[in-house]
Amino acid sequence: MRVRVRLFAALCDLAGAHEVEVEAPEGATVNRLVDLLDAKFGGFRAELAGGGPAYVVLVNGRAVGWPESDAELRDGDTVAFVPLIEGG
Repeated sequence: MRVRVRLFAALCDLAGAHEVEVEAPEGATVNRLVDLLDAKFGGFRAELAGGGPAYVVLVNGRAVGWPESDAELRDGDTVAFVPLIEGG
């Protein structure tokens, strides 16, 4: 199945693009997608785990828990990794 992935901040720099499409196996979860992205763009999981800003993960515009998410993806889903903004 094909999943569209939207990237921001350092993740965009790792991938060299703001958006990529990933071929994932049927029934893949967000965590499996992160594994695929890490294999393709080294350092992806490390960045999400604390190498920079905290990220929220959205699947079709809805927040899913990260990193414990076992949200199953479907063909055509859009997954966005959005950094949380801090400031005051």
